[in-house]
This record gives sequence, structure tokens and C-alpha cells, in this order.
Amino acid sequence: MKNRKDTFTPEELQDEKQAAFIYAILVLVTGVAFVAGVIAGSSWFYFSSGLAGKF
Repeated sequence: MKNRKDTFTPEELQDEKQAAFIYAILVLVTGVAFVAGVIAGSSWFYFSSGLAGKF
């Protein structure tokens, strides 16, 4: 990794952008999956405890 941005060649800059883009997608997908899991888990818990209260 070079510290100075002005020493990047265009190819290296493209790789940097691509790596940042892939990382952003991974973080986004992981976050969405985590939120979906929390929502699904809490709704399932609420649903099952609601059913348990009725019977």
C-alpha cells in the first residue's frame, strides 16, 4: 500500500475503487442480512409467544 495518493497509477486507482466498491457491497449485504435476521427472529418470537398465549 502506498501512502501518497499522487503515486498511484491509473490501474492502481481503478483497483482501489473496485476494492472499495466490493467492500461496500459486502458490508451492505451483511448489514441487510443481519437486520432481516433480527426482524425474522423477533417476529417469529412474537408470533410463537402470541400463539402460546392463545392456547
